[in-house]
Amino acid sequence: MVEKKNFTTIVLSAYCLVTIALADDQPYIDSIKMQWEKKKEASSKEEPSQEEGPYIPFLMKDKKPVFINEEYIHKLQAEHPQIEKNPSYTEEEKKKLPILSDQSAIERFRQGRSELHPKFQGEPSCGFGLRYGVFDQGTIVSPQTSQNFSAIYGNNYTPNVSLFYEYQPIRNSFLGKWSLFGWLGAQYYHGYGRFSKSIFAPNGVAFPQVSNTLFRFYSFPLSLGIKYQWDFIKFLQPYVMAGGSSVIYGETRDDGMAGSYGHTEGVLLSGGAAFLLDWIYPSGLWNLYAEYGIRHFYLTFDLTNLRTFSKAVRYNTNTIYTGIIFEY
Repeated sequence: MVEKKNFTTIVLSAYCLVTIALADDQPYIDSIKMQWEKKKEASSKEEPSQEEGPYIPFLMKDKKPVFINEEYIHKLQAEHPQIEKNPSYTEEEKKKLPILSDQSAIERFRQGRSELHPKFQGEPSCGFGLRYGVFDQGTIVSPQTSQNFSAIYGNNYTPNVSLFYEYQPIRNSFLGKWSLFGWLGAQYYHGYGRFSKSIFAPNGVAFPQVSNTLFRFYSFPLSLGIKYQWDFIKFLQPYVMAGGSSVIYGETRDDGMAGSYGHTEGVLLSGGAAFLLDWIYPSGLWNLYAEYGIRHFYLTFDLTNLRTFSKAVRYNTNTIYTGIIFEY
């Protein structure tokens, strides 16, 4: 019991001493608190607000500027100008490359300034073209009349134009090209009529043989047949054609008299060569393929014989044709 009272007395005495000490040092503690509050206010004024910007640039505003936007190599060259600026391996290799323009590869190809070549899909199976008769020789006769055709229409050159179309069911490098062709032409003649007998005036002077009547003769030959074209040589391809023909003709006159019309049947034989023109204008060929599907075009020359067997009008003509044919 005595020991318990002594412990209580010691605790109470210690509490009293601490209370007296804190009471004596209160001014010192207050001064420490005031200094802490002043430091806190000063630091809060120096820190940037959210409106002023991020914190890192605020800290770096008084720092020495550094090379932020330059590469490390350029920085070293700026700090050490005595170092020789040798070009890199990449720059040396770039100099070896050919200089190209800003145009696209397709545009350079169309202008013929590219090493690209057109690549077509599949093989052509049809062809069409235009033919023009540059020389015509032969006879057109009518056994029912006594006048010769050349006596009225002369032997002068006359326009001779034809449209050509072919379908190629067989086409390979070994068998060549076998085609079914259709051919429609047009030809025009004109001349003044001639009297079959001489006419004399009362004084015995003969009138001129040539009359004032103008005759016009129209001819439309239509031919269907088979064409074979050698495909062994790329740039020069010989060909032959054979088929049946029907010629529709008509003759008119300007003296008010009725004209005559009719048709005559016969055969057509032709032989010539086709010259491939793809290599001459490759960019033009690519444009034809892109827009119309045309894969090849040829320049053609041939000699064609047309012979008919009708009694009214008979043809036996030899014509040299030149033309151009497109395959698609």
